[in-house]
Amino acid sequence: MIACIRDLRLPLSQRDLEIVSDIHWQSAQRAYAYRNWRYSVQDVIDWYAEKSDAWDWGRIALLTSHGDEGLAVAFAVARENLLDQLFVFPKFQRSGIGGRLLQAMFERDLETIDVHVLEGNKPARKFYERHGFRLQKSWWDSDEREMNMLYRRKRMPVPDKE
Repeated sequence: MIACIRDLRLPLSQRDLEIVSDIHWQSAQRAYAYRNWRYSVQDVIDWYAEKSDAWDWGRIALLTSHGDEGLAVAFAVARENLLDQLFVFPKFQRSGIGGRLLQAMFERDLETIDVHVLEGNKPARKFYERHGFRLQKSWWDSDEREMNMLYRRKRMPVPDKE
């Protein structure tokens, strides 16, 4: 099987809402286990349905073999320079798929890319730091009841060709 990255149709169709919500829900069960969240996949679908109109960029990672449609295993969506969501189905984490989605975001050639990460999500913080993001500021998020952290990556200079 081969992982391929494709454009995610925006705004999300009902089927795409269900797909990304399942990836989000499965991933969040691991990433946020320390929070003991009790929301359902339908709660995530409803949340994304309200939120997805704001996105202007999206990619989805599919595992494919010749002639099949592919199994969705990861996705990333953004609005302008804010990487709003990036989730990888737990079975495929640490396989390079998240990095490939991040690389697609870098190819948008934005001056800066921002991402918000909750303080307790240490694997996500390490992932973004490995990819050149640096902590800019943090603040108490009363909705999340946790520190919210803004990470930023500045566009990397292109080396001169001589």
